Amino acid sequence: MCQAKVKSRTCLFYNQVESRRTDKLLTEMPVTDIEDLAQLGKKLNFCPYYMARSMKEAADIIFLPYNYLLDPKTRKANGVELQNSVVIFDEAHNIEKMCEESASLQLKSTDIALCVDEITHVLTQLVSPEAGADPEFGSAAAAAELSAENLMLMKAMLLELEKSIDAIPIPNPSEGADFPGSFMFELLERAEITHGKRAIIVEELEKVISYLANTATSVFSRRGNGLQKFADLIKVVFNRDTFDVAHMNRVKKCYKVHVGVEQQRAGKRSHSDPWQKAQKTPDCRVLSYWCFSPGFGMADLMEQGVKCVLLTSGTLAPLGSFTSELQVPFPVSLENPHIIGPDQVWVGCVSRGPDGTQLTSTYQNRGSARYLGSLGQTIANLSRIVPDGLLVFFPSYSMLRACHEAWQLSGVWGRIAGNKSVFVETGGKEVFAQNMADYYDRIVSPTEGTRGACFMAVCRGKVSEGLDFSDRNGRAVIITGLPYPPLKDPRVVLKRQYLDETRAAAASHLSGQDWYRLEASRAVNQAVGRVIRHRTDYGAVILCDSRFGDPGFSGQLSAWVRPFLKVHSAFGPVVRELTGFFRACEAKVGARSAMCGDT
Repeated sequence: MCQAKVKSRTCLFYNQVESRRTDKLLTEMPVTDIEDLAQLGKKLNFCPYYMARSMKEAADIIFLPYNYLLDPKTRKANGVELQNSVVIFDEAHNIEKMCEESASLQLKSTDIALCVDEITHVLTQLVSPEAGADPEFGSAAAAAELSAENLMLMKAMLLELEKSIDAIPIPNPSEGADFPGSFMFELLERAEITHGKRAIIVEELEKVISYLANTATSVFSRRGNGLQKFADLIKVVFNRDTFDVAHMNRVKKCYKVHVGVEQQRAGKRSHSDPWQKAQKTPDCRVLSYWCFSPGFGMADLMEQGVKCVLLTSGTLAPLGSFTSELQVPFPVSLENPHIIGPDQVWVGCVSRGPDGTQLTSTYQNRGSARYLGSLGQTIANLSRIVPDGLLVFFPSYSMLRACHEAWQLSGVWGRIAGNKSVFVETGGKEVFAQNMADYYDRIVSPTEGTRGACFMAVCRGKVSEGLDFSDRNGRAVIITGLPYPPLKDPRVVLKRQYLDETRAAAASHLSGQDWYRLEASRAVNQAVGRVIRHRTDYGAVILCDSRFGDPGFSGQLSAWVRPFLKVHSAFGPVVRELTGFFRACEAKVGARSAMCGDT
């Protein structure tokens, strides 16, 4: 709807962008962030989004999300030019995953069914225009660009693709079926979709999508969502103008195709609903086209004429495997020690709980009442020792839920809540924001009888990255287990398979098992990084899993953590050392405050 109004120049706020660019309120502001532009937009009646796009043309430095750079579709749509630019990736530990995501795509049977339904709807509109549309959006002009014959060809092509996907044999529906990357070209070719026809197909799809946006009269109307997904598939599969043999072979090597069974949607729908197929057909498919080489996405970026690329993060180590995955040479690398002194951090691997039970968060052990009980007692005791803010990270949401339920039944949850106000990470954005605000508030103003607050969170979740828990907000972080990716997830299985195939060809590359371990260690390192945020900060890193003491894993901890790591085979010494550590730190802070006061 926005694009349609912009195209027809019927948007008041878009039309004000050019005339307001020279306004003093805007030009005299040295740096404008999102909030600044939004406030000015309301004041001067211009669109802050299009103003940002306009201002970037003359900007020396542009801040933008990863996908605006790494995703060729988004980069082109936003007019991001990289020729002779210096590109800096902050928090670059996410870049591998983002490179893969930007080059990957999923298409469901329901998406194709929706595409067919949308084209049928447009054909009906062309034949019977009295169905009507909002004249404000110029639907007549959009309709004039459409051809009923081309729409019929497009519908036949989609039906053939749907038929081909439905015909793919899946011996075991619970696991799906895997194919090499070349299978995607074969599948599309059956529907007469080839690289040579890419431009024509995409052009026709965009015409139909534009028409559907023009004629949409409410947020529930057809707006070309299905066709947009299909257009994205064509752009991702045929991702460049020149598609020579060398590039084709690279695509075949870097990609895998997975065909699985789509999850059934709850509830019943009418037979006229385009989503109905998912309800009445037992074998609706999900076609996944996954890129497993971050280097594939990085190579595309480097081909844009970039002058220099800088990657910065606290958790890139080990650098060898990182550069191997990205397949880009980094002639300059720097790995610094932490700015803090040895008396500002306590790092320990807690191998056993207070009752002597070994703490090992293996998949088999996570259902053990004895293990869950011992882990709960460990956290309850530590929550009494750690002052102010305490962060507890679990390997997964399912583990967090299992502990929550078990500890509530046993009374351990009540013990923890008696020491600190407890908050739990949730999926909802608004609830999460409120929880964070309440957590910070409880640290400053604790409830009667408690000492600060405790936040139960998940590795790779919202709390583990990007949030600041400096000083009192985070005096200790507890890691309850190794956050390995789901072992039987099809994408994880295929990633490991791809890496093992690559390693067989070149021994210097990462193996599937090495990558699997690295995924866990990087998630841990990211969570651990929440506790020390500046040079005068202090805190404890408590690793409650005996496997953290193994050389294979302890060697993958961040460089600043490794020198301080001490493995404890009993719980008693942990209590004594932590008590002494926090007492000493608090005494130093008190002495420093007194000196500042005297001065």
